Amino acid sequence: MSSRRTSPSFAAELDRIIDIPNRKVYDERGNPIRDCAQSTRDCRRTKIHQFFCDLRGLGYRLPSPLSLRTKHVEALTELWRQKNLAARTIHTQLSMLRVFCHWIKKPNLVADIDQYFDPEQVHRSLVCTENKAWLPNGVQTPDIIAKAKVMDVIMGVILELQDKFGLRVKEALELRPMMNYDRVNMQLLVVQGTKGGKPRIVPVKTPEQRQVLEAAIQLAMKNGGRIRWPRMTWKQAQRRFYYLAGKLGITKEHLGITSHGLRHGYLQNAIKAETGFPPPIEGGAPLGKIDAQTYRAALYKVALAAGHGRIDVMCLYGGSYGYRLRKFKTPADLPQQPPRAPSQEAIPNEYLY
Repeated sequence: MSSRRTSPSFAAELDRIIDIPNRKVYDERGNPIRDCAQSTRDCRRTKIHQFFCDLRGLGYRLPSPLSLRTKHVEALTELWRQKNLAARTIHTQLSMLRVFCHWIKKPNLVADIDQYFDPEQVHRSLVCTENKAWLPNGVQTPDIIAKAKVMDVIMGVILELQDKFGLRVKEALELRPMMNYDRVNMQLLVVQGTKGGKPRIVPVKTPEQRQVLEAAIQLAMKNGGRIRWPRMTWKQAQRRFYYLAGKLGITKEHLGITSHGLRHGYLQNAIKAETGFPPPIEGGAPLGKIDAQTYRAALYKVALAAGHGRIDVMCLYGGSYGYRLRKFKTPADLPQQPPRAPSQEAIPNEYLY
């Protein structure tokens, strides 16, 4: 059923309710945690307005946003079920609806997700089981980047920044290398385009990284300081990037990869450099060769350089050991392992991030 627009007075009242509390990020109990990024504010406002438009389309003409009831929540979740939305989308929308109910002093209006959906419909895996990096999928990164530079030099530099620094697409497009590359301390400050507006520092450790940054600086000097195409807005540059990615075959349909796979590869290499072993998605350390505390400490260091404050997010990039490390809390708890033949595969010693 198609949604309809709410009345101007209803929309204005809804905006007044949203305005102040929408500036914060909230935990599951509705308590404010920190300031909210502008992109999150805009997304949340749009979604909440859409909820009431959908309710109007379903025949519920609420006199005020404060009139929201249990039956309205149930109607929305039924609509999402009929639309067969992805599990991630359902979780996000229900979370936004729950937050809004806290704002209008009705914290118990939204029940647990399993009250509305079957478990299999809303199950989300927080651990990757399929390696999304380029090399494990048979794609040679240098070859693709070389083709990209022939097609469009800016596209080639963006892919190099993703590969050598683990940048997201927007971070690479918005990067200002002349301002953010600290040659004295050998580090790159990633500020513009970051997720949630959280800046981070990425150490510059290898000659390849320095070479990419110098090329990025030369390019940015011609483009007004940024990497992205001149005389383009961020959205226009984003569309051009994915258009060129499609022509290069950087899609799931063609080569079985996405540009975000470069970030996966970068973080997997960072885990390998920190621990001395491949990440779990590539087999991980032999049983007993690494303990849980050591691995978590290494993972936290990599997560900070990636712009994440929680190490559980890293399971989406490098996989997880699951229960294999839980009984080994300290080195003293490790079982005695028989001697192993040295591996023929060299583990890189360079710090890749």
